[in-house]
Amino acid sequence: MKVDVRYSGICDICGRDIIFDENLSGLTIRGEFFSCEKCCRDASKETLDSWVEYKMGKPKDIIPIALWLMEEKKRTELFK
Repeated sequence: MKVDVRYSGICDICGRDIIFDENLSGLTIRGEFFSCEKCCRDASKETLDSWVEYKMGKPKDIIPIALWLMEEKKRTELFK
């Protein structure tokens, strides 16, 4: 299976490589920083809050990867 590099990244909490289509319940801050599903599920609220604060995100900047991915794919389709 060939993975489109634009739709994969690294979890900023655990450092694992993630494929966004397989981590739809993960989180992103402005589409720049990512947290995988496992970290979102297993990490404490304090850990997630620290991650957001460290990345200088605000609560309004955080969205599920699924929503960001839909917007990103739609945006790239417009430029083809």
